[in-house]
Amino acid sequence: MATQGKVKELTGELMKNLSTLTKPRIDLIGLFILAIVQVTSVNLAKISLAMDTKSKTRSNYRRLQRFIKEINWTNTSLIQMILKWLKLDDGPYTLLIDRTNWEFGKKKINILMISVLYEGYSVPLGWSLLNKKGNSNQGDRWDLLNKIIDKVGAGKIKYIIGDREFGGVCWYNYLNDNGITFVIRIKENQKVYHDSQKISVKNIVKSNSRKGRHSNNKKYKYGKLEVYVSGFRFKNDKNKSEYLIILSQEKITDVIVVYGQRWQIESMFKNMKSNGFHMEDTHLQKDSRIETLIGLIALSYSWMLITGLMIKKKNPEIFICKAHGRPSKSVFKAGLEFIMRALYTNNSRDFARAIKFLSCT
Repeated sequence: MATQGKVKELTGELMKNLSTLTKPRIDLIGLFILAIVQVTSVNLAKISLAMDTKSKTRSNYRRLQRFIKEINWTNTSLIQMILKWLKLDDGPYTLLIDRTNWEFGKKKINILMISVLYEGYSVPLGWSLLNKKGNSNQGDRWDLLNKIIDKVGAGKIKYIIGDREFGGVCWYNYLNDNGITFVIRIKENQKVYHDSQKISVKNIVKSNSRKGRHSNNKKYKYGKLEVYVSGFRFKNDKNKSEYLIILSQEKITDVIVVYGQRWQIESMFKNMKSNGFHMEDTHLQKDSRIETLIGLIALSYSWMLITGLMIKKKNPEIFICKAHGRPSKSVFKAGLEFIMRALYTNNSRDFARAIKFLSCT
């Protein structure tokens, strides 16, 4: 399959935003992105096989290894580039925070990621490797979010949504001091204060219901902050009672809608893994190299999602939900298959359309 002309089209768009990189390295990024579409794997050996160059596969593999080893994404402008592609230059942004992890041999790969919500979907924006098993600590989150704030500017982030792992008094104070509204799920045994009385949060929401009231009008004290406690009790998949309780500086009247947005980062991880790029196929073990690889995945993923959303706007019938409540095809998958088909059939017209989705023309 001839992709050399298509690489030039893609690298032409990349060069507008990656001015700190040389043209040969930008060309390599373009080759990587087109190859990952074809092999749907981040395994460098497979990627090197699909790279359409005059070089031998072994040479392609060594070029990829050098790139992964030598490039540090913190010295480039991936955040601004992705936001530009999404047409989200000005904010305000809603961020999602979560982790994904797996093991390769004895290596435990543990990624903390912050994504931005775009038209109801999650797009990777910042990430770091945690050199340990288990949850992130508050310092890990500060460091990562500070990098994003440095790139997008103070006051541009409106919300951050996270699961029970992402709590902590110091973390909440940090977010509040930066003007960021947190929407964080908390454990049912946590306590807050009201009129100097300590109250269990589950007692605040136990009379609420999924289809009824989610929040009262009372403010509570958590540390030095005034917060609202929202949520309800429900039956989980095992028919056992469970609580969904949200802590925020704002009253959340519909927890299902607001907190439900968090699930988009889970879907994004699935697309990066088993449903798309098979991120767990990597044999890389050094954290810095995995971080660089994630940068390449982030660019590829963003393009697939943007393309899928354009398809959805033009052909919404493809995405009508079936009886099980889900569409037959995800937006990401639609974008991936569109670009894949354009490459396999050498359809220059469709490929040019996909490039235009990035260039905002």
